[in-house]
Amino acid sequence: MGNQLRKEYEIEDNPIGSGGLGLHWKIYNAVNIKTRDAVSIFILDKKSVPIRKSPYYDIFRRDINIASTCRHNDILRIVKDSSKLESSSQLAFVSERIQGSLADFIHDHTTTTTTTATPTTDDTRRRRRKLKLGELRIKLGITQTLSALDYLHGARHDNKSPMIHGFIDLCNIYVARNGDWKLMGFSFTHELSTSHSINLVDFTFGRYDGKNLPFLPTVNCLAPEIYRDAQIGTKSDVFSLCRVIYLVYLHFVDQRHEHEHSPQKKKKKTRVRISRRM
Repeated sequence: MGNQLRKEYEIEDNPIGSGGLGLHWKIYNAVNIKTRDAVSIFILDKKSVPIRKSPYYDIFRRDINIASTCRHNDILRIVKDSSKLESSSQLAFVSERIQGSLADFIHDHTTTTTTTATPTTDDTRRRRRKLKLGELRIKLGITQTLSALDYLHGARHDNKSPMIHGFIDLCNIYVARNGDWKLMGFSFTHELSTSHSINLVDFTFGRYDGKNLPFLPTVNCLAPEIYRDAQIGTKSDVFSLCRVIYLVYLHFVDQRHEHEHSPQKKKKKTRVRISRRM
């Protein structure tokens, strides 16, 4: 980590989670040395990016720059952007304290090893499980994400153009300490206009081919009209959010209900015979 970060923050040694495009952002708990405010520090090791060229780093810089201009309770609050924290080996920014991305929570909850989320310590997993992403908390989180989208799609009060997020996914929704959901991941935003056709080269910073797949939004949650017809609109974000809702309910609510209603072996009743002596 950079010396500038160490001068201003006490940073834990191990990351507590990951997020963003390709889960390249590694998240660390930290405390401001002067104010003692709890924050999270996002660090991207430039060596971890498959194609080490400036245009691809711009994808991650764009995410931070747009988030810094947003003023909404349900969008991740940037405490310090990357302009003074970037070095030749890393990108970094500081945000309000979070517990991880939804991808991290699902990684903790599943027994499979297919996810590429950052391995975390037992203590981190215990802290996240205390939040108990139950049905009520998930409903509140969905409402908060919808509120953030409503802000982006046109309810902004900062004289900025309405925009489409373009990358609603588990890796771009973060969970705060109190369980609130915070939206991030603005690398592929697109300004709303009268025409909803887009140039995929502009949208993805590259062609849609195998070489650039690490730098494209996850197809699993991407609306089909984006990569099929080069069309994008507010409904594209709604489609992606619905996919996120499906995945969250699949891992948390459905599995819990299945566990609660699973048939259990009935205990055999032991009959006690009492003999009467005449």
